[in-house]
This record gives sequence, C-alpha cells and structure tokens, in this order.
Amino acid sequence: MQLSEVWMSYCADRFPEEKELPPPMPVDPWEALELLFELHPMFTARYDAIKSAPFDRIHDEETDGALCQLAMTDSFAGWDGLSAGGWRVMIERLIWSETVIAANAAQNNPVIAHLPEGLDRMSSAKALLLMYLLGGGRDVDTRTLDARPRGTFPSLPAQRPIRKQ
Repeated sequence: MQLSEVWMSYCADRFPEEKELPPPMPVDPWEALELLFELHPMFTARYDAIKSAPFDRIHDEETDGALCQLAMTDSFAGWDGLSAGGWRVMIERLIWSETVIAANAAQNNPVIAHLPEGLDRMSSAKALLLMYLLGGGRDVDTRTLDARPRGTFPSLPAQRPIRKQ
C-alpha cells in the first residue's frame, strides 16, 4: 500500500461490517480546515519545542510511521515518543496542507476532498490528516519555512522526544 492510500484503509476500518465503503461525501475547503483545526491542541502544548527543532527531511520516515500507526490504532497515544524533529516535520506538513486548502477556498473551489458518509467528526479529522500529511503535505516547499538566524531560539536536539507538558 502506498502512503497516499493509508487514509482509505483507515476509513475502511471504521466500517468493519461493510463490504464496501459508504458513498463518498464531498468536503468543502472550510469544513476541511475546521476538521484539521480540531487536531491543533496536540501541537499547541509542544509548540515551542517543535519550533526550536530544525526542519529536516531525515525525520520523514519517523513522521510517516507515526501517521501509519494512527491509521492502524485510531489513537495518538504512540505519538508521545515522537522526536522534536518528527513533530517539526508533522507540523510543517500540516501548515503546508492547510495553506493549500485555504488557497483552494480563496479560489472558491467547492470540494477539496471526499470522505465516506457516516464517519464521525473525529474520524473525519483523522482521515483528512492522513490524506494530506501522507499525500501532498509530504511536499513541503522548504523555501516557505522560517529562515531564522542562528541563535534566535534555544537549540533543541531534533532526536529528543518531546511530551505534552
């Protein structure tokens, strides 16, 4: 299975009794942003530590693994062991995805995604997170990231795990 298909497997697991997924329902850009914003509290408590770690694609595999674990377990519990660098990659993918979604909203695009009918709100948010962060969100344009001079923030080793305070 390709990473860009993990979200579909996650959705299918939400309907174990069904032979086929329920019909897809359109998700407009504003609804997609609202759903993703519901996941922001996971990042808020760690924000300072996340932003003090440098963005480095070396953490892509760790981030992909955490997202795949979410798809398999339907839980963020395993994310407590994610390194600061992994969290940084995660948040930059999220910001990039939300920017793309907002740009689509500004262009009045009526539909940004399709999700199976009948998913609850949190499952819809997780499905969109998986769809974007394992899909187009992996293509973060590093030219858009903060260019901070050295010494602006205290340095945090990117391999260090961070936990919610």
